[in-house]
Amino acid sequence: MKVLRSVALTVLCLAFAAPAAWATTLTLDFVDQEGSPVQVAKAELLLVAWGNTERIELDTAAHGTRLRLELEANWLSSRWGRLRDQFGVHIYLQAPPLAAIRSERFLWPTEGDSGPSTIIFPNGQRIVVPSGADATMSLRFRQPTVRRVRIVAPDGQPIPGLAFEASMFWSQSNHCGVLAGAEPLGTHTTDAGGWLQLPDGDFEYALEFAARAKYDYMFPDYRGIPWRKVTHLQHPATEIVAYRYKERALEVRVRRGDQGVPGVTLLTQLIHCCGACSGPLGQSDATGRIEVQDFQPEIYSHVWLLEGDVERWRATVESLPAGIVEVQLPAPAAAAPTDAQQ
Repeated sequence: MKVLRSVALTVLCLAFAAPAAWATTLTLDFVDQEGSPVQVAKAELLLVAWGNTERIELDTAAHGTRLRLELEANWLSSRWGRLRDQFGVHIYLQAPPLAAIRSERFLWPTEGDSGPSTIIFPNGQRIVVPSGADATMSLRFRQPTVRRVRIVAPDGQPIPGLAFEASMFWSQSNHCGVLAGAEPLGTHTTDAGGWLQLPDGDFEYALEFAARAKYDYMFPDYRGIPWRKVTHLQHPATEIVAYRYKERALEVRVRRGDQGVPGVTLLTQLIHCCGACSGPLGQSDATGRIEVQDFQPEIYSHVWLLEGDVERWRATVESLPAGIVEVQLPAPAAAAPTDAQQ
């Protein structure tokens, strides 16, 4: 009887203790390509929700050679208020001088989830973490390599002297497509052969035309923002096509009757824009003529004329003729008679 009571008590104690073993955990042991331990300098979670990007620094163990991460809803919800409407998270690891690693985006488990979490790392490394289990993998860092990109025109000719802002990318999920989730990697300019060299890493890169060039060039296969290229660079040398917007002269003649109208402002609206997207292109001279030598019809949607603060004319860029645009303004409204005139 004492033996039976002892067994029953043991089973009861195990039953009460069992939930502690149900936590879902991921353990990563960091190694190099030879299998030797690697000390990580920084481990982070990169968090993405609509209009929200945040970073959480993670504590490593074993002198930076191991990361144990509790994949539980309450663990992340206590640190980030957007878990319920998350777009996902990345694991980002830096171990200089080795190439940094960023996982693909995955959904963090939420309350009530019972399915496994699949986390994909670069170079074919992945792990499936079953709910309530402790999964372990050795994550390999590689030696850095020279990472070069060649920028060419659609006809294959190199584009020299073109400056880019480069970043490690993780999110542009917001109303204006602002590059909110990114770690800057510096400004880089193409040489005479169209080549530029970037810091190496196993992550997605964001390349943006710097300064004024974003209104002169676009990436034909852009994703969301025409002056931004988001891509994995899988090879030591990668060729990327950049397209330069066409330019042409635009002449507008503003008349009222047979007289040119001076001081009328020509404005335009950018197509790919969020916020203040319109501005002046020029103003009519004493003869009523407006000339724009470098007009770029592919980046604008509309043009219009303001006389003072009154809009007098508007047209789509598509409707503009190739030659001179003639605009006839209405006659000014007659002034109301004064008491003396009455």
